[in-house]
Amino acid sequence: MKAGKLGALSAVTASLCCLGPVALVAFGLGGLGLGVLFSRYAGILLVAATLLLSLGWWLYTKETRRCRQAQCQMPGRTGTFATLIVASTIVGAVALMHLWPLVNQACGAACPR
Repeated sequence: MKAGKLGALSAVTASLCCLGPVALVAFGLGGLGLGVLFSRYAGILLVAATLLLSLGWWLYTKETRRCRQAQCQMPGRTGTFATLIVASTIVGAVALMHLWPLVNQACGAACPR
């Protein structure tokens, strides 16, 4: 099913800026430049991941509705749903990691500590 694959692709895309450099360090410090490249485009990768994840959820709900109307069994429904949930969690966590400094900066002294 396309929705599950899109969910997994969005999770990988979102985590490239964070997990990519860590994986590259495991292979050697020569990948440090590529890690800097990933971190430079973290915002673009996060937007792309969110769009892919949204498309995955849309395709999943569309297929679920179609199967419900046709009274058929949707193959791979549980696996696709689980993949989309995990991907949504990863993309959300990465988005929070990138937005947290902005929230703290905007909040300033007004935030309780």
